[in-house]
Amino acid sequence: MTQELELKIRRLQAELTQVVVDGPDDDGVTLRRIVAELERLENQRRSLRDQSAQSATSMGGIHVGREA
Repeated sequence: MTQELELKIRRLQAELTQVVVDGPDDDGVTLRRIVAELERLENQRRSLRDQSAQSATSMGGIHVGREA
């Protein structure tokens, strides 16, 4: 799931780069669509990370800190 999400984000970032290079469409519909989809995917990625961190923490798998 995470790899699929990362791939979608990379594709949208490439599409966004192409829109910037080509210049936005007249009414900005394409640009707004790409930005909205990127925000949605970023939120989904953040949610997955939070769930993973909570699962690992509840299982005692994550120890935060530095060793001296």
